[in-house]
Amino acid sequence: MSRISIQFLRFSVVGLLAVALAYVLYRLLISADLGSGMAYAIAYGCALSLSFFLNRNWSFQHTGRYLSTSIRFLVIHITSYLWSILVQQLTVHMIPPQNHGYEIAFFSAIAISTAINFVGSKFFIYR
Repeated sequence: MSRISIQFLRFSVVGLLAVALAYVLYRLLISADLGSGMAYAIAYGCALSLSFFLNRNWSFQHTGRYLSTSIRFLVIHITSYLWSILVQQLTVHMIPPQNHGYEIAFFSAIAISTAINFVGSKFFIYR
């Protein structure tokens, strides 16, 4: 298996763990009447922390400087977050909750994030 394939597989495992964490928090916060936008922001932030730690140390086995890596990570993930929140909010407004709008919005936003984050991780963050 090639190096990039192993990295993508590990990145995917980390992503699944982060998405599971984010989804559980998202649903809990929505059920506490926090609102879908704020719930998504908090869930995303928690998943982001887990993602940085595991991807840096396991997926990409990066040994570079922590500060510069963290800054690059934040640049990519802020970009990813802005795109994903746009998708999430548009979807919530287009699909009512009774038609699984919250779920579709969440997973649509995650799909956008995944694409941006892997390319950014491989070629910018952990170069």
